[in-house]
Amino acid sequence: MKGVLKTNKLSTWLPDAGIVMCAFSLSMPTFYFNMFMTIAVLLRLLYFDKERIRYILKTSFFKVLLASVLLILVGLCYTEYGNFDVAFTLMARRIPFLLFPFLLIGLRKRSINLVKLSFIAGVVIGAIICLIGVELTPGVYGHIKQIYISNWYWSDIILNPIDKHPSFFAMYSLLSFFIALEFLLSSNNYIKKACLALLMLIFIGIILTLEARLVLLVFPVSLFIYIVVSTKKFIVGIVFLFSSIVIGTIYFVYHPARFHNIRILKLSADSGIRWKIYKSALSVIAEAPILGVGSGDLQVELNKEYNKNSYDRVFNYNCHNQFLEEWARGGVLSLVLPLFLFVLMLKKAKNKDCPISFVFIFSTFVFFLVESVLNRQQGITYFIFFSALFYFQDEDARFLKSSFKHAP
Repeated sequence: MKGVLKTNKLSTWLPDAGIVMCAFSLSMPTFYFNMFMTIAVLLRLLYFDKERIRYILKTSFFKVLLASVLLILVGLCYTEYGNFDVAFTLMARRIPFLLFPFLLIGLRKRSINLVKLSFIAGVVIGAIICLIGVELTPGVYGHIKQIYISNWYWSDIILNPIDKHPSFFAMYSLLSFFIALEFLLSSNNYIKKACLALLMLIFIGIILTLEARLVLLVFPVSLFIYIVVSTKKFIVGIVFLFSSIVIGTIYFVYHPARFHNIRILKLSADSGIRWKIYKSALSVIAEAPILGVGSGDLQVELNKEYNKNSYDRVFNYNCHNQFLEEWARGGVLSLVLPLFLFVLMLKKAKNKDCPISFVFIFSTFVFFLVESVLNRQQGITYFIFFSALFYFQDEDARFLKSSFKHAP
């Protein structure tokens, strides 16, 4: 057929298999993810087609990603020489921004489902590795019992085998819950439904154990969004929202150890710390609101503010807000680009009427408000992997060529 990409099973499934392994390795140490990402890139290059490249280059999605990386390069021009290494590290970490759109375009529905299943399998196995990878010495056993008191014990003692921050792994578990819910609602097999329901309980267990407050707060709203988009019934969404809040409140109040959780009860103290960080970040922004301070100089400038105001407790802390981070480092344009990217994803999710895309966009946007997500590779890879997957998931490679003039 004219205007249709020529494909064969080998050229389709080998690159897709690389992507499936990338999804699985998101919950593994960085080395394994980088290895499978390299394999996926090589497989895509092995079955290279110019049509795929031309199509991606025309999309607004890729143009925004490319512009964000180029702005880091521009910021290098007014970065102090001694901080070039920071800027180069930042550039290196953003490489996946330019790779994953090419890797994830044109996945067939079956491949997309395998990618999602592989991701949630990685989260489960990652959690299991953490639990069985600890020697139960008396000292460590004491720490494991303290999981019910502070998530930082989990982080320091158990999460080390997969090299993940508790807030990020909790976000992985949040998305995994909704992926499992998506499969459960679409399945007619009762055995599969039972297995998926069990997986959903496991992901809730991980979230509760990690006690990342952001995810605990985001979960009920995400459930509300998913239900409303799926059913088109606002009242049903409200019922689920309040039910989850009530159940969660009862759980924390009547679970003595969690009720005394220092991480939960000291919200006011932590809010004070974040206010100091945000105040310092805004002071840095005020010095160079248009162009920013440079791709490698932000932490130095933040530390100057911390020292000036005697904020010793937060010395060497980043902005803990991705939007402030972008603005302070690269100026107004650097701030606008991620906001525009969220607008593009939201528009695409609305056109597709895809509940899980809305959940991902909402939860990630909130995550950006309280964490410098793109300062860590585990944040960068999670964000760009699923942003590209959900954005391009309706683009079948067999029909890309006929869509060149209508690239989104």
